[in-house]
Amino acid sequence: MDLTFADLLTKNDLDPKKILVLRHSPKERSLREVFTTLVTLQHDAFNTYQSVQTLKVEKQMGGATHVAAFYGLRNELAMFIGLYEQRGSRTITQADFEAMPAYQALVGFGMGEATEEDRPTMLHFSLQEMEEFRHLQGRLVVRWPKPPVQWSRWADRHFPIHAIHEENLLQERIGAWDEISLTCATIKLCPPSWIKTLSGYRGIYFIFDRTLRKGYVGAAYGSENIWQRWSRHAATGGDARDLKLSNPDDFEFSILQLVGQSTPKEEVEKLEASWKRRLHTRGEFGLNAN
Repeated sequence: MDLTFADLLTKNDLDPKKILVLRHSPKERSLREVFTTLVTLQHDAFNTYQSVQTLKVEKQMGGATHVAAFYGLRNELAMFIGLYEQRGSRTITQADFEAMPAYQALVGFGMGEATEEDRPTMLHFSLQEMEEFRHLQGRLVVRWPKPPVQWSRWADRHFPIHAIHEENLLQERIGAWDEISLTCATIKLCPPSWIKTLSGYRGIYFIFDRTLRKGYVGAAYGSENIWQRWSRHAATGGDARDLKLSNPDDFEFSILQLVGQSTPKEEVEKLEASWKRRLHTRGEFGLNAN
């Protein structure tokens, strides 16, 4: 007989019939791209994301003692984020919610309307994460009952445990330098380990503007590293005048070629020019002015 999520709850003296299970899967592409990083590094923003729900789920949550949050995966699977004690709610307006700093952070990461429902007030729930279950974050994966589009269920439904991984898979690894492809939102949420890795790289990089469908080739060398260049581009477009008309939120970053810290400036500039020529980033097909 399959071990289920309800079995884990019962083992910890919790009643599955009173625990609401949510399967989070943001519809906004930009928010979806950073969602796992948001969970691990901007937990207040994530908790705000789930603290306001549609009217149907709001009623369910009001009757729950706890909320179990999962992240939707492919093939009807869901990865555990955390278990939260439901400590009550208060009535707020849409304007109240939009004034919250955590909500404004979510908007910066691409979140749209809070509930997509036109109603004057909503309930804002106080959800307190239970430390006893944090060790399962990103490790526990369950099979979601059909149909998967029904993303709120009670925990006494059949949630077979698909796997319990050794490591937290929500804490993504940056990968090899030639496999890196980061959005602007991801740059703004980079964990310290990623910043350390990118700070060790110098070389030729590529920025693709996903709205204009054009590319830009830049270089980081000498005392300046890839992270320093990318973080400036992500914040304001950076000091490159060629990117001033672009929206940094549309940028996607990758590395074309690495160079050593002591590589002469002239040699780096030749490599940069070569990549500009081969990728046609000058003139009408790109964002490089020269």
